[in-house]
Amino acid sequence: MYQKPNGEEIELFQLEVLMKPPKIENIGTPQKRVTNGDNFLVDCVASGLPDPEVSWSLPDGTVINNALQSDDSGTRSRRYTIFGNGTLLLQQMGENDEGDYTCYAKNTLGEDAMKVSVEVIPNSPQISSKDHMSLWCDATGEPVPTIIWISPNNEIITSSSVKYQILNDGTLIIKKVTLADQGKYACVARNSAGDDIKNVNLQVEVREPHINGKRGQTASKILAVSYQTLLLHCTAEGMPEPQVTWTTSYGMSLPTPYVGGLRKTDEGKFLCVAKNYLGEASLVIDLEVASLAEKPSFPVPNIEVLPLKLDGDDITLKCQAVGRPKPEFVWILIVLISAPKMRHKRPVLQTD
Repeated sequence: MYQKPNGEEIELFQLEVLMKPPKIENIGTPQKRVTNGDNFLVDCVASGLPDPEVSWSLPDGTVINNALQSDDSGTRSRRYTIFGNGTLLLQQMGENDEGDYTCYAKNTLGEDAMKVSVEVIPNSPQISSKDHMSLWCDATGEPVPTIIWISPNNEIITSSSVKYQILNDGTLIIKKVTLADQGKYACVARNSAGDDIKNVNLQVEVREPHINGKRGQTASKILAVSYQTLLLHCTAEGMPEPQVTWTTSYGMSLPTPYVGGLRKTDEGKFLCVAKNYLGEASLVIDLEVASLAEKPSFPVPNIEVLPLKLDGDDITLKCQAVGRPKPEFVWILIVLISAPKMRHKRPVLQTD
């Protein structure tokens, strides 16, 4: 402060204009799961001086902000809404809405960005029998909410049991799903401020019986040796789980697919049938029992000499052998002799 000669007093002030570049506060996880048909709400809290302008980039490349979220007729688009605080609302999410959503905050000093990846999951998950199923429940709040799952029979699911497991992020895992597990599961997010509930309807896919991965009627042949213990392979799958029965060619029922101490009299056909209310599948196994195992043998000498033709025709080498069970054949090329004017051909193995 100083005084002019005329007696006036003057005080000088230094004014500093404070400016800050945009800064987006990251809230929650960068990955979000949204149920098909639900609304999607994500915050973009930005600060800066001057106040930054907030815009959103959609997965298809479209950029929207408060000034651009109207259609050609001037009415506000119902699909997308940006509130004054930068929060983005998308209504009735579908599979085509999956992807990366990026929030941009911009002022005269610069720009900041935040990306959120969105996955749209079915509102009624379908799962095959004996599979594990994961039900997600993403929730935000302050303080961080506790996740509670309630089963279709209105019982609270414990964090770890034979049937269920709840992960740290709130995901519910249902182990070895059956038809009895389908229904409406409720995810409750709870903190001191209150509760929020999300319902997930689980549908278990039904399937007609299959045996060894095949439907309908199939057949196979087995050669076994006397006094051997044999397991008849018949893996049945379906939903509901099919009932499996075994019968012999004499109409007798077998309690298990194990046949021990095989004899010649056990030869015949064994029928495996798998049934549920959707249908049935069957497998016929033709069993042959050899009295004793027989070592493979050749009816001709072990060494056979054949004349070599130079006209380029094919040469057929026969290999006849007997044994029980029926032997498998393997050819080994020991020496390959090249003669002038002979065409080189790859050997071809043919079984009779």
